[in-house]
Amino acid sequence: MRVALLAHSARSGDAVGNQVAARAAFFRERAADVRVYVETDARLHADLLSFTQVVATDLDGEAILTDLLQSDLIVVEYSQAYRLLDVLPRVAGRGPRILFDYHGVTPPKFWHGPPEALREGQKRRGLVWFADEAAVHSEFMKRELCEATGFPTARVYVLPLLFDLTRLQTNDPSRRLRQRLALTDERLLLFVGRLAPNKRVPVLIDAVAKLKDQQPAIHAAIVGDSGDVYRAELKHCQDLANQLDVTDRVHFLGHVDENDLVDAYRSADLFVMPSLHEGCCIPILEAMAAGVPVIAARAAALPETIAGAGLTCAPDDADDLARQIRRVTEIPRDRPSGARSVSEGAPDTLAYASGSDGPTWKLAIVSPSCGENALGGAERSLRLIADVLAESGHRVDLMTNEPANPSSFDAIIVGPYCCELAAKLATIAPDRTILVPCFHDEPLARQPEIATRFTQVAGVLYHSESERRLAENDLGINHPNSAVIGTWIDSPRGDTKRGQKLIGRDRPYLLYCGRFCNEKNLPLLVDWLKQYESEHSDQFTIVFIGGGELQIPDNPNWRNLGFVSERNKADLLAGASALIQLSTNESLSLVALEAWNEGTPVIVHSNCPVMREHLEAGGGRAVANYEQFRDSLNDLLQNAHDWQEMGRRGREYVANRYHSHAEFAQRINEVLAAMNRPIADLMRERGLEATRGRDDEAWKLAFSERVESVLHREPVELKFAVVIRPRHGDSLRARPGARRTGIRLENTGAAPLLAEDCRIRARVLSVNGEPDVTRLAEMLLPGRSCPLAIRLDVPIKSGEYLIELEFERDRQGAPMETVRLPLHVEPAESNRAAGADSLLDELMRKLAEAESLAELPAGYTDVSEGALGSLKRTIKQKLLHQFQTAYVDVLSRQQSAMNRVMLEAIQELSECLAMLGQPTGDQTAGLSDATGQFGQSLRQLKARVRDATKRLDDVDERLKRLEATSARTAIE
Repeated sequence: MRVALLAHSARSGDAVGNQVAARAAFFRERAADVRVYVETDARLHADLLSFTQVVATDLDGEAILTDLLQSDLIVVEYSQAYRLLDVLPRVAGRGPRILFDYHGVTPPKFWHGPPEALREGQKRRGLVWFADEAAVHSEFMKRELCEATGFPTARVYVLPLLFDLTRLQTNDPSRRLRQRLALTDERLLLFVGRLAPNKRVPVLIDAVAKLKDQQPAIHAAIVGDSGDVYRAELKHCQDLANQLDVTDRVHFLGHVDENDLVDAYRSADLFVMPSLHEGCCIPILEAMAAGVPVIAARAAALPETIAGAGLTCAPDDADDLARQIRRVTEIPRDRPSGARSVSEGAPDTLAYASGSDGPTWKLAIVSPSCGENALGGAERSLRLIADVLAESGHRVDLMTNEPANPSSFDAIIVGPYCCELAAKLATIAPDRTILVPCFHDEPLARQPEIATRFTQVAGVLYHSESERRLAENDLGINHPNSAVIGTWIDSPRGDTKRGQKLIGRDRPYLLYCGRFCNEKNLPLLVDWLKQYESEHSDQFTIVFIGGGELQIPDNPNWRNLGFVSERNKADLLAGASALIQLSTNESLSLVALEAWNEGTPVIVHSNCPVMREHLEAGGGRAVANYEQFRDSLNDLLQNAHDWQEMGRRGREYVANRYHSHAEFAQRINEVLAAMNRPIADLMRERGLEATRGRDDEAWKLAFSERVESVLHREPVELKFAVVIRPRHGDSLRARPGARRTGIRLENTGAAPLLAEDCRIRARVLSVNGEPDVTRLAEMLLPGRSCPLAIRLDVPIKSGEYLIELEFERDRQGAPMETVRLPLHVEPAESNRAAGADSLLDELMRKLAEAESLAELPAGYTDVSEGALGSLKRTIKQKLLHQFQTAYVDVLSRQQSAMNRVMLEAIQELSECLAMLGQPTGDQTAGLSDATGQFGQSLRQLKARVRDATKRLDDVDERLKRLEATSARTAIE
């Protein structure tokens, strides 16, 4: 088996370099012929020296093409754009299977230097479409890749990154870094990573300054590459530390070897990562594996990487970071515990007596409502928690208002997150508050203040794994004292016959149980039921139980029973053919579990993560649209036995997971007990637990599964297809004698259309001459479309013409697509269309953007390394002007961007002029002032078009000369 590994570089000590070395070793252990190709061998990983080839020019790329075509598997490491990637379109679909490993690209907005390399990196990741599968290292990276490229999520897999656990979990007691920095009792914060702007090290420095009053004193050690392209950020950080008077507390250590890095982890009291963009962040995993507590910014993949093992802070918020650092590093106060006396209950308070002889806590359970008719799942869950804790031996007050004296309770359990009581208690008594959030994905939950408020509480009780993942990965609510408690459901108690008797109908019935509100998707259910009845009358009786602001429509086949007793609800659930619950806003869906407990299958919405989790047991169907809903109801009638089997599997699922009263109580009590422990200890324990299963063998197993999948899957068909149409209406428009016209190009295939590989030939059929040729401005991804100003010599006479457009790929031979479109050529008319002002504003913006892109680079970033690196940099800086003229790649990218934006603006303006016209003096005299201003705007823009067109022609000529010079240089 032959394997090729492609990467820009494979540096020792770098995450990508370590990954390439590990993969090379993986394949060589299996007797594979492994070849590594890189664009630079700077600091090349020692394990790769004997079988790595540097591909530094286009000619080198041509030379390795034959080798790559003979490979069985090509693994592409993608963290930036590089020359080697140009081979992917030429080998895809020709034998080798391709695994595209996406490490993420830093957004240009997070970089203070020239952004061209990052912009190119973002564009070129569309090459993933030439791969059979893609690998990423977090769900965040999966979303980023798929949203940016449209690549199918079904072909993207999350793989763990390899890091060495054994070297981190050492018993060596020495802490040389603390000795080197002369630290004794001081608290040492550690940052590990490149000193890049997106890492936001200045935020850490600012936080250290805000903690100058804390004792023991706070210090920070910054470990990582700070040379070459990172020198400017290093200086910025040093200047900030000097300005904030913390120079003696912030220590810049630069790049260190593996032994010193392990010692740095061993010496640290807390690891801090304030970065704004990370795809996974190996240093966080290393810190957790070394038993170091972790705090990170609530951004990108950092909350997902930390999960429940650490804390997060608001991005770019030094105050919030300082607050979290203080929380972890301060010496904790003693908390009260043991038996407590019960104070007088407040109004709306239900007092429970302990039935146990063990030590008790005084607890407040705060719920929006707690009566027998409390309908919401959150209220019912809080009441159940109160019952269970009282039976466990605690003194419990169940109340619907804020405790008069929160400090009189050992703990306060409150929920859901959206109620005012929860927000207030999390603010005034965070160290005593345990939150039962009942999160689901809604705009309120994603508000930044929600995460800031509820990451300060003493603990979190989740109802399901889906809720926990949402909170930790997406909402950034990370807490080491959290648990998935689920719920407790008693044995089945419903009577099927009695339930059917309560309905009073012989035919089967479907049941909805819950609040009558939009949040439960009840309007959608009503619409689907109406449509089903119009197509299949008299099949089911529809029964609704519950209440709320929405009205159930009058229908002879529908019965609204309103609120019912617990006994009647159990009977109705037992007798139903199915429970229908289309809500997508669930943290547990207690009613679905209750239905399964009675052996009743469920029909739910496939967009509900919690129900997808539950349905893995096979207790019903998930539907995404009316057609699936209709088919499920028809199948329920025709295959009743199969649906009864689904109900039986649902009952087994509930019995296995939710019937243990003792386990439910234990999970809650463990969170209560952990409140007495320092949060730093909890963070260490959870970090070690989270990384324990990420050893070398686990990584090999996961990678092996992915390799087998890529090698044995059906080859991906590289289908190329396009659609060409006018940008507006059914015909093209142009002014007499114009040199361009506008079209819209849509990629309807399953492979990218590359700018260097595609062209459009355009000609007017009634005019003799060679067709005009236009190249694509940039890569066009499958499913995407773009406006394109194509070259065309428009006739000088007004009238109706027919043009022929041929879309060609250089490797195709024959045109992929040929269309004929009408062309309307007419001088500008005087009519003004509605909305023209806003269009002109947009055109002005585009032309301004084009002008900014027309400027040449003011400088460049030098990456010279080695013993003579300093001398090389000095020489290059003195010869900057001469070197700039040779940077054809940078110039070409910038000028291409300028061309694209300017052409789009010019074409929009041309069509605007053709449709709207320019008022003459006589016409303008009778118009309002606003109309006169419109005409003046048109005249100004028309003049700018003439200037811009001339600049475009000059740019085209300059690019041709530069590219020709570049080609000659490459040959020489």
